[in-house]
Amino acid sequence: MQKEYKLECIPATTSLSQWLKDNFQYIPPAFLTLILLVGQFTFGILDSYVTLVAAITTAIIAEIILARIVLGTWKNLASAYITGISVAFSSAPM
Repeated sequence: MQKEYKLECIPATTSLSQWLKDNFQYIPPAFLTLILLVGQFTFGILDSYVTLVAAITTAIIAEIILARIVLGTWKNLASAYITGISVAFSSAPM
């Protein structure tokens, strides 16, 4: 005799999809990092790694200081990371 399962007993999401739902703010920076790495190793799109690190560090420090002063709270730094990578892209020679 087969056991019947009620739909409510089966979990609706897997652990991976639940993790992606909870941590979605990290997906765009990871994707942008992947694009940066592929572009650098394939085409050499960056001027130097020092410029990249300086741009990311400056953006993150500015976001920490401004969020703490203006909002009085700690913010997620994913947007600062994306800003730093964008500045490094735009400062690369053409």
